[in-house]
Amino acid sequence: MRHFDQIRAKRYFIDAIISQAKQDGIPLSEAERYNLAWSESDPSFVQDADMNQKLEQEPTMQEYEKKIEDIIKRAYKTVVASSPDGKQTFREAYSVLNKGDHYILVMLRAALGIRLNSWWPF
Repeated sequence: MRHFDQIRAKRYFIDAIISQAKQDGIPLSEAERYNLAWSESDPSFVQDADMNQKLEQEPTMQEYEKKIEDIIKRAYKTVVASSPDGKQTFREAYSVLNKGDHYILVMLRAALGIRLNSWWPF
């Protein structure tokens, strides 16, 4: 098991998403990567006006969220298939991250929903 704080948990998910996107051949722009880290409660996250402006030129937030949700679903399957502790690691990271206000949580919940609860067997 890993021991997460919110920053490490968020980094875990961002790394999993970026890795899966690369594996799938799906490009993520600099602005899309920045948006994965967006947070109201992470003191290490620094708002970047240039990135915010670039995001406005990207596809809609709805399209972005759908793209990331699909990547998260595949990343979850990849992690679970490659590690006997994969499910538990996702759940532990989610449990810690869920204590804060992080944009990535919106997409994690939409992609995995009930699977993130520790009592759900799948």
